[in-house]
Amino acid sequence: MEGYVLSPSVLVGFKCGVLCIGYGTHQFHVKKKEDQVNILKLLDFYRTPKTKKEAKQFLTSLVNCSEKREELINFLYQNHCVIPGGLYDPNNRYSRNHSYYQLIGKSSDEIQKKLNSATVTLLGCGGIGNCISYSLSASGVGRLILVDGDRIDETNLNRQFLFEERDIGKFKTTVIKKNLLLRNKNTEIKVYNEYMNKHTLEN
Repeated sequence: MEGYVLSPSVLVGFKCGVLCIGYGTHQFHVKKKEDQVNILKLLDFYRTPKTKKEAKQFLTSLVNCSEKREELINFLYQNHCVIPGGLYDPNNRYSRNHSYYQLIGKSSDEIQKKLNSATVTLLGCGGIGNCISYSLSASGVGRLILVDGDRIDETNLNRQFLFEERDIGKFKTTVIKKNLLLRNKNTEIKVYNEYMNKHTLEN
């Protein structure tokens, strides 16, 4: 797909008359009223893929100074408010992650490849292990190793969300593996139904 397109992660709002653009802690401010109007029009223009040349032509009727047109367009590019159209596939399961990586100036393809090829070992699958294993699998980490000799009991159910009442008495690692694969079948998961010991380390 040719050109750049508005990043789906970009949020726009006003605070005390200042235009705020960005996502989370990555926010950029536009104070001049005239610039605010033109930036908003540019953002709307980039809802579909556009080239820089097309953006300049669009601004011609709005901004007389060519240097100012360049400045406004570069503001969006440099702050990653617009991203390469070919790098964002809205139907990709990791597309929302990719748009965030682009917004903070990172290569989404490069990060996703690193995640896909990564192996992460979790020692303990309780409260923290539940959350972390879910986040790692959902983000596309290729291989997980779950180590825990504990079994599920009723007191776990108030915070360890990958478990249900029918899982009481089962090994935590086994149940987590089953539930993670229901969400992402591409994750390779190996389980050790035992506490960390010399045998586990050797394997």
